[in-house]
Amino acid sequence: MHPHTPETLILQLCHGLLYPWTLYLTKTINIVPPLLLLWTYLHHRRTAYVLMAALLTSHATTTLLKLTLNEPRPSTLHLVTPLAPVDHPRWSLPSGHTAQAFALATAYHLQRRGHLSPLLWTWATLIGATRILLGVHWPHDVLAGALVGIGAALFTHRTSKLWTRLLATLDPLARKTTRTA
Repeated sequence: MHPHTPETLILQLCHGLLYPWTLYLTKTINIVPPLLLLWTYLHHRRTAYVLMAALLTSHATTTLLKLTLNEPRPSTLHLVTPLAPVDHPRWSLPSGHTAQAFALATAYHLQRRGHLSPLLWTWATLIGATRILLGVHWPHDVLAGALVGIGAALFTHRTSKLWTRLLATLDPLARKTTRTA
């Protein structure tokens, strides 16, 4: 990236805004998905299966793209200092946090269209914003992550019967009960 592109200027201008709150918010990616999976598993098991499939599909796609594209993070080019830990200096595109958040929000919306949908969409958008504010991703990484997450959720939604059958077969509790609501 050239130091004077609009994307670089955006990154540098908003770097560190609302820190440390952005760091706390970005860490919710480790809390929200397991909690939502547990809640949906207890109340709507089929939904939980599709959410799990969307998260797995998103993660696999993100990992494959990161390995293939090998794009450097902004901090690797010494444009900003990262304000959050990074897993690899050249795995910037797409943002995995953003992909996971959008996969969860989209899959939930497609399956339930419940009162949580607007909250999950807002959360996913904020997760993406934190990745830029913390200086660990470019804006286009976040956009790509959102597209990967949405795409993974659409794919798993369209193939939800397959995922439900597969995961119900692997689920030890589903074998003991007939309820998979």
